Formats: sequence, C-alpha cells, structure tokens
Amino acid sequence: MLKIYALFGEEDMSPFKLESAAAAEIVKRELGAVHDYRQFLRTDEQFDGLQPAPYFGSAEFWLKPERASELQDTAAAIAEASGALTDVLGRKPDLIEHGAEHNITGTHRGDSGYKCTFLFNRKPAMALADFHHHWLHTHGPIAGKTQDAQRYVQSHIDAPDRTFDGVTELFWPDYPTAVASMASEQMRVDQATDAQNFVDGGSLTLFLGAETL
Repeated sequence: MLKIYALFGEEDMSPFKLESAAAAEIVKRELGAVHDYRQFLRTDEQFDGLQPAPYFGSAEFWLKPERASELQDTAAAIAEASGALTDVLGRKPDLIEHGAEHNITGTHRGDSGYKCTFLFNRKPAMALADFHHHWLHTHGPIAGKTQDAQRYVQSHIDAPDRTFDGVTELFWPDYPTAVASMASEQMRVDQATDAQNFVDGGSLTLFLGAETL
C-alpha cells in the first residue's frame, strides 16, 4: 500500500470536523485514488520523560499500488485541504509525508487502543536505499517482537521534499501496556542498539494517539 500522512500542529481545537464514517466517504469521493482513510488525535497521556512531537493529530490516507501515478497529485490536494475536504479537515496540514507502507506484524485495519507514531531520519551520509533496506530486513524482525504490540508498521518516505525518511507505528490495546512495552528490555536494549546502526537519534520525534474514526 501507498500511504500519505497529513500532520497537524498543536492548536486549541481538533483539526477534524467529522469523526464518523461519513468522513471517510467524503474523502474517498473527493480524492478518487484514496482507498482508505483514518484519523488520529494525540492523547493526553504521553510517555514520561519523552517530549512529544509538536503534532496534535494525523489524517492518514491509503492508495493501492496501481494508483501510484496519482500519489503526488493526491498529496498536493490534501495539503491544500480545499473543496469537499473542508467538510472533514478544519485546517490545512502542517506537514505532508508519503511513501510505501509495510505492515510487519498485525492486521492492516481494525485497530483500537493506542498508537505511537515515530518520525525520524537516517544517519548522516547513509544512502536512503540502504536505510530502508536495513530498517525493513534487519530492524523489522527485531521490532516485530515489540512486547505486547498488536501491530507494527513501517512507512518508507521517499518524496524529494520530505522532512523525515521514515515513520514507524506501534499499536497497543491500552496505555499501561504501551508504557510497559516502551520500558521493556526488548525496546530499550534490542531495538535501541540496532537503531544506532541506521537512525539519526537526534531526529527522532514521537507522539501517542488514538483513532477517532
């Protein structure tokens, strides 16, 4: 699948006007290439000791691979948030990222509970292709063992104007499970040790959210 993230900076009000199935129907009518749509809002609960990313919510759009030629135009339309999209999105996104989604573990849809979104860049001087290869084939099997995670996703960002090189998503059923997982030895040692081989640690930012649609 191809995926587009629309990230919204912190504001007093939710960026979403609709939080029902009607939102997805409007999006799919307005953006013919879009196959699926979800919305996430940052939760009040975050991880102690970790400064959350400066994003309040994310709108997420999926395209099937056969619509790849429409990816750039669709991302541009989302960035403008005009037309019928104004019935769903209350303002323009602050950041658009897109690339290929790799569902490493868990089911593609039907998520509930909490999702942590990690955004990051590759190590300086590392080729983008090498970064994506290591992340998928070496780090993927390690992170796929994340304690009590329901789902683990990698999105390989490759747009020329990207801000980040990659987005990771981890899903847990509830907040205590997420906290325990982040504090586990598997996360702090196994994953963190390998991450040093391909991730620019200073670029990493993350936030915990919940699906509203």
